[in-house]
Amino acid sequence: MPDTFFISVDIEATGPAPGPFSMVSIGAWVIGEQETFYAELKPISERYDEAAMRVAMPGRTHEELYESGEAPEEVMARFAEWVDDQRREHDATPVFVAHNAPFDWMFVAWYLWTYVGRNPFGWAAIDTRALFMGMTGAGWEQTRLSDIKRLYRCKRAHKHHALADAIEQGDLFDRMNQVLEGQPDPGARSKSELPKVPRVES
Repeated sequence: MPDTFFISVDIEATGPAPGPFSMVSIGAWVIGEQETFYAELKPISERYDEAAMRVAMPGRTHEELYESGEAPEEVMARFAEWVDDQRREHDATPVFVAHNAPFDWMFVAWYLWTYVGRNPFGWAAIDTRALFMGMTGAGWEQTRLSDIKRLYRCKRAHKHHALADAIEQGDLFDRMNQVLEGQPDPGARSKSELPKVPRVES
């Protein structure tokens, strides 16, 4: 649809819900282009889940994030402005895309409303798990990212880096979307076609 464009978003968090737990990084990619956003945030709560921390920021402690992360209000204001800039550039409505979108959307929407007072994406998002389920008839337990990557022969490693993962899931979404439009699967983009990702700290 010419009046919409897609932004793939991924976050890493210290637990299962915003407020009690913190979003510690956010990555976003305008699908098919070179425009990206990435930031790491200071925790907003001392509470965290050890297993979630190992996934979200491997090799780094919760205490270190207070020193290395940016203030959430600064990050979210900048993110909202970035989305607004993309809207103006495309003269179209940005659509939030994520793998297991309810999780990522929950954190992003809560942070945007808490620290910016608005959500430039509006009220809805596209979940790649639900899309894959509808396209293939797969059961819900067969819609993990690894299942989608297996079908689309994507061998990239899943890094749990918010921008790298936003690019990975965005590329898979774009391929699914093209198949839905009746086009042949174009295959995964080469590394040279994709935006560069900041070095993952360890």
